[in-house]
Amino acid sequence: MPVHEKSCVVALDAGTGGGRCLVVGLDGRIQASDYEEWRYRRVAGLGYAYEFDPEGVRDALGRVTRRALEQAGVRPSQVAAISTTSFRDGVVFLDRGGRVLYPGTNRDMRAAGEAFELAQNHGEMIYRITGRWPMGLEAASHLLWARLKRPDLFARIACVMMVNDWLTFWLSGIQVCEPTNASSSGLLDVAHRSWSAELLELHRLPASILPPLCEPGTVVGLLLPQAAEALGLASKIPVAVGGGDTMMAALGCSALEAGDVTVVAGTSMPIQLLAERPVLDSNLAPFTGAHPVPGLWTVELVGGLAGIIYRWYRDTFAAEETAEAHRLGVDTFDLINQSAEQANPGSATALLGPDMPGNSRMSAAPRLAFLFPFGSIDGPGFNHASMARSILENIAFAVRGNLDMLCAVTGYDPARIRLCGGLARSSLLARIVAATCRRPVAVPMQVEATGVGVAACAATGAGAYPDLLTAARRMVSWQPLVEPDEKLARTYVAVYKKWLAARQALSHGG
Repeated sequence: MPVHEKSCVVALDAGTGGGRCLVVGLDGRIQASDYEEWRYRRVAGLGYAYEFDPEGVRDALGRVTRRALEQAGVRPSQVAAISTTSFRDGVVFLDRGGRVLYPGTNRDMRAAGEAFELAQNHGEMIYRITGRWPMGLEAASHLLWARLKRPDLFARIACVMMVNDWLTFWLSGIQVCEPTNASSSGLLDVAHRSWSAELLELHRLPASILPPLCEPGTVVGLLLPQAAEALGLASKIPVAVGGGDTMMAALGCSALEAGDVTVVAGTSMPIQLLAERPVLDSNLAPFTGAHPVPGLWTVELVGGLAGIIYRWYRDTFAAEETAEAHRLGVDTFDLINQSAEQANPGSATALLGPDMPGNSRMSAAPRLAFLFPFGSIDGPGFNHASMARSILENIAFAVRGNLDMLCAVTGYDPARIRLCGGLARSSLLARIVAATCRRPVAVPMQVEATGVGVAACAATGAGAYPDLLTAARRMVSWQPLVEPDEKLARTYVAVYKKWLAARQALSHGG
């Protein structure tokens, strides 16, 4: 069937907490989405060492894909292509037969000691090449751990890839890596979007264990029959290279020019500003990565946990709203947001959730952004409505603080803020961010921007669009622009200063 007779693509997302399948029309509209949580297995005797279950991940993605196709009413013959994304920092080691030796997660800190040694001895060099300070999650640190602690395992490693690349291998049988997620490997020369010969020599690694690099949107192969059967899809549809989840979110927000900024207000809250060159700062140490489009780089700070804090508030304090939401058949967060609307700006001060930690060096012991339960919420007339609003204000203030640092480091002054992720469903949050940052806020019609970015890769691979730039521009549509409210902006000048003072006092034990 020619591509113009097909109506959609499939995006697979292996997230930190579970797997998702999105069925996305070639116009960028999400037709259906299904999600299933998964758990990691803790490795006995290794402290904070967590692995994922490869078979369990494949099975879960098979189930969510079948359900999403059914929800969308889509026949397998209507799917034009498939692509993948995943959490960053995860890494997979394969043996010569393609079997998984080590399925790493972004929670596996077994290599923290090795990363500390790398940071102490070679940190400046590694940061200069990779745009990232060694933190213990990157592939390079885990390879060093394997060499020192598990030489039997190290000797069997034939291929190293990121988790989304492993999914591509499962789908197509082809071993490739792509530069956006490889930016978190500790082995990529980020300026040249190529594996670093200098770092391979430093780590005494053979170049043969790193697959060829392939750009997002490129077709690497066709869907294998076994994977097609698991997913409920037709075999031999194109498998296109995707990317790391946050970079895919930027693509799904049509962030395609230097100076564009994207805030992914999901479980965590990365803030990415695009630059026309890699940006390095040895003090702040922002994470510079490859954008899905060659010639652009993402300069990033991670604010920390965001959506999980609002979920904690719902589960802990919003029993009445939850009961009412069930009765009305609406989302509990809609009612919580309505309640928060009633509270006055700055009526309480929250230090819960995202912060301004930067991407600190290992040698400087990075401060945790998740301050609860050591945070504080106070204010006259404190109630649940003011608490909910203060949490949203905390999120917006963290956006402001991190964005100010990114602007200072890069020299860019973004004209607007692109806001996506689950929390972007809150119109109140968008208004607070606009007022706090004194910039318009643009929210895409499809706030699950990561899935739209992956869909743009699949649609490009299917030939529906000539290139990734065109796909992203045509597949992303926008809600009405949220302009800063001048009165609210003036109010938040003082409230933001109070928040900064409170977080400084907390960080110094005040």
